[in-house]
Amino acid sequence: MLELNFNKNIKTQVNTAASHKSEDWYIKAFKANTKAKWIFGIDGLPADSKLHRVNQDGEFLFRMMLKANELGLETEWQHIVFNYNQDYLKKVKQLATDNNLNLNICLSSRWRGSNDPLKPRKEFIMARKPGSFNKSDILDPKCFKRRPLGHTSKVT
Repeated sequence: MLELNFNKNIKTQVNTAASHKSEDWYIKAFKANTKAKWIFGIDGLPADSKLHRVNQDGEFLFRMMLKANELGLETEWQHIVFNYNQDYLKKVKQLATDNNLNLNICLSSRWRGSNDPLKPRKEFIMARKPGSFNKSDILDPKCFKRRPLGHTSKVT
């Protein structure tokens, strides 16, 4: 599919949080469409992402994200804020900067009215409103994109 989209010049975006494929599989996929944008869902520091994304090997997926970036593909690190990773945002931002990665810090819409044990502190929930977050040295509200979170196979 990636190669077909490349040959037909179809804009392609791949969202992945899967770490069960091999490195060879990922490299073959990266090379099949060098114009595709790859978005890697790793929530928090790579070693901790499995706390939300069950059975994810975040360290492996992070290496695949670095490989895609190294190969010149458009690459984005999607990071959803949870209570287990909210205090590591400075480290995450530094890791992204050190590795020349685009970082998209997101808040889930599932927190509204929820008592979910993974829900981050109130100031992170309030950050959904532009200008309402007062800790700009930790998190810049402009980094929140106004788009729904989810999975799709839609080609754009």
